[in-house]
Amino acid sequence: MMKSYARIDQGIVVEIILPWADENGDEVPIEQRFAHEPHLFKNRRCA
Repeated sequence: MMKSYARIDQGIVVEIILPWADENGDEVPIEQRFAHEPHLFKNRRCA
């Protein structure tokens, strides 16, 4: 099952990040999809 994520800012969902698969149909982890910016990931929660 692929994961969806939401970015939460001050208790409000400001972005929904949908699953993404590579050419083989395997889920691409969120850590590989976004630049490494730890301050952004602290508010990411599994939806």
